[in-house]
Order: sequence, then structure tokens, then C-alpha cells
Amino acid sequence: MAFLKANVAALVLAVLLVGAIVWGVLGAVSANEWESRAAALSAGLATAEESLAEAEASIEDLETAKERAESTATACIGAIDDADAMLEVSEKLDEKTLTYVEGLNDFIAAVTVGNVEAAEAVGAEMDKLTVQIEDLTKEIDGHIDDYGDSAEGCHVDDAQNA
Repeated sequence: MAFLKANVAALVLAVLLVGAIVWGVLGAVSANEWESRAAALSAGLATAEESLAEAEASIEDLETAKERAESTATACIGAIDDADAMLEVSEKLDEKTLTYVEGLNDFIAAVTVGNVEAAEAVGAEMDKLTVQIEDLTKEIDGHIDDYGDSAEGCHVDDAQNA
């Protein structure tokens, strides 16, 4: 006990020194742990930034694809409208052609029986029908050209590749 009383100050200093060393080691371990956490967080942040850049690129690609699809859809709608217009004019042309053929039969019948007045009247109607048929043919040709222009932009393969 005398030894303890004489060396109390030295023993207290030794215990404090050992405590300080242990505390320092624990602090170093803790600092190392924080450094590794920071490194992992930094790597995670870099990965997140990379993922964000890829997502932004994907969004841009999707926006481009959407614009192409909208353009293709617009062209397809135009082609459908042009095809409908062609069908409407084609129906009128069919009616006029049928009327012309019937008139031709009437004209031949009138000429065969020698009815000149009837033949001239039917011939005049046929001349009017000929002009109408030519106009309808020109109208169909215009719709065919329009359809060709619209149909160029309306390709399913292009829309799928967008």
C-alpha cells in the first residue's frame, strides 16, 4: 500500500495515458470507418450520377421516338384522308361511267332506228359526261399524288424503329 500511496500520481498518469491511447485507437478506427463510409457514399453518388445521365439519355431517346411516332401518325392520317377522298371520287366516276355506258347504248339504239334528234340529244349528254369524267379523273390523279406524298411518311417499320 505504501507503494500505491507513493506512486499514486504516477499510476493515475499511467492509467490516463493508457486510456488516452485506447481512446485514440478507437478514434482512429472510427475515423477509418467514416472514411470508408464516405468512400462508399462517393462511389454510390458516382453510380447515381451515371444512372441519372443514362436516364436523361433514355428520356431524350423516348422524346425523339415520340416525335417520330407523332409525325408518322400524322402522315398516316393524311394518307387515310387522301385514300378516302380517292374512294369518294372513284364512286362518282363509277356512276358517271355507268351513265355514259347507258347513254352509249341509247345513242346506238337511236342511230340504229334512225332517230337523229334522239341521237343528238344523247350525244350532247354524253359530251357533258365526258367532260365530267375527265374532271373526275384529274381529281383522282391529284388525290393519288397527295396519297403518295402522305404515304411516304407513313411506314410502320419507321415507327417501330423509332
